[in-house]
Amino acid sequence: MSERIQAGPGVVHTEGDAVDLVVLGGGVGGLTAALVASIEGRRVLLVERGERLGGTSARSSGTVWIPDNPYMQQQGMQGDAAEARRYLDAL
Repeated sequence: MSERIQAGPGVVHTEGDAVDLVVLGGGVGGLTAALVASIEGRRVLLVERGERLGGTSARSSGTVWIPDNPYMQQQGMQGDAAEARRYLDAL
């Protein structure tokens, strides 16, 4: 008999079901990979350890932060790459 696996709310996978792709992480990258594979007819298992999908993109509201980028510099803004690195390392 197959065992149904569900760590939280959402889609359930039945142990023993064959899949073509296992995607680890339900962030934007993982969700995109799972969607494209599914559209292409693949059987996908998406594994997310958090309570919600979206990863860091959900927390950032989908914005992208690129410190000290050329567009900032064109506007006369200066970023501190070392300070950005310290911030990212602390996450």
